[in-house]
Amino acid sequence: MTLIATVYDADCNINAFPWFNRIGDPNDEETRRQRYRQYFGQVQCGISMMRQFLESLDSRGLLAEATIVIQGDHGSRITIGDKRKSAVDDFSPRDLRDVHSTLFAIRRPGISVGTDDRQISVSELIRHHLIDDGIQKLVPDSPHVYITGTADHYVRIPLPPFAL
Repeated sequence: MTLIATVYDADCNINAFPWFNRIGDPNDEETRRQRYRQYFGQVQCGISMMRQFLESLDSRGLLAEATIVIQGDHGSRITIGDKRKSAVDDFSPRDLRDVHSTLFAIRRPGISVGTDDRQISVSELIRHHLIDDGIQKLVPDSPHVYITGTADHYVRIPLPPFAL
């Protein structure tokens, strides 16, 4: 059974496409590429909506002193095979990136524009940028995730680098 999801396309029009349906319909390389094309359209729409929001703040004179935090909740989840199973050994480094990589962006006065490809926990980023005002040094940790193993037991596994 294929369920159709409602998602936005690159122009922010509603588009019906089963890009995230994974139950009973695992990806192969071709369907992964197709679903990523749809996913990137939705990402483009999100960028457009964020741009409109920031321009609205700027036009009202509110952007210069605003603190804005944008955080994704997970990666695309567009993996090869069925990754909803509890099979820790079936996750490849690419699958882990597809499932767990996410965006975390902060815009606030005093923070320089740029990117940081280090894998740092969200709690560490929030502490550093929003609580300590950047006084204490950011400390990259050993990134990991917990995936269900056998008998409802969680297994801690290290994440591979997200930079490709």
